[in-house]
Amino acid sequence: MATIKPKLIHSDAVSISVHVMIEPNAARGYENRIQLYNKDGKGWVCHTDFSDMPPQESFEDAIDRMSLYLDKYSKALKSKDFKHLNPDKIFATKHTR
Repeated sequence: MATIKPKLIHSDAVSISVHVMIEPNAARGYENRIQLYNKDGKGWVCHTDFSDMPPQESFEDAIDRMSLYLDKYSKALKSKDFKHLNPDKIFATKHTR
């Protein structure tokens, strides 16, 4: 399960908060922000940072935790929840005659 919230939408920049539940039964999850930019009108690039992961007991546990998070995160990103946030459609000019 994931919660996706727009934070900023401009014609050339979008910021979206994504909260992903890793263990729904224990109410454990992480939130991070995705930043998208239209680089000089040449195309969109996406940046994110996973720096808020809490420490794990071992190196292997840290890798396993990130793997689990990325699996859940990937499913959230592939959902249709982002389509309505596309600024190309939001800021498209409608021509009428």
